[in-house]
Amino acid sequence: MIVLTQNSISNAPFTLKEKTTISNPTYLFEFENVFTKDKFYFLPLELVSNDRYNEFSFDLTDSGTELDPVGWFRYKVYQQTSTTNLNPLLSEGLVESGKMLLLEGEEKEVETVTYISDNENNSNYVYVSTEQVITRRIWGQTHVTFGTLHETFGQV
Repeated sequence: MIVLTQNSISNAPFTLKEKTTISNPTYLFEFENVFTKDKFYFLPLELVSNDRYNEFSFDLTDSGTELDPVGWFRYKVYQQTSTTNLNPLLSEGLVESGKMLLLEGEEKEVETVTYISDNENNSNYVYVSTEQVITRRIWGQTHVTFGTLHETFGQV
């Protein structure tokens, strides 16, 4: 299983040499999202090529190709002599297939806006209409009238 990270440049190893039948191949990668069935094609940069394994670099940033959405993909690797072909039907054959998990990477940078309030002291304001009169009984002995821009205290 291969693991790549979205919005990053990810490296992944494969064992392609043992099944390759042409000399000096270019490898075409096909990723198919398991859920959406969308297909994406890559000609990644080959970092390492020896008898044991091949390591590739996948540019999944804005300048490369974006795989979407995150989750499970099926992959197929085709061998070919062309360095530009993105059509698997024009390749020299399938070399490997398997599963790939695309992890959610860091979010793209978003511009941050800082707001400065005129209430930096955390003051609380209560606005009362002059037409509204509310009377409450407090401790059974005193009543208070709110809403007429003054308070009235007295015995009940």
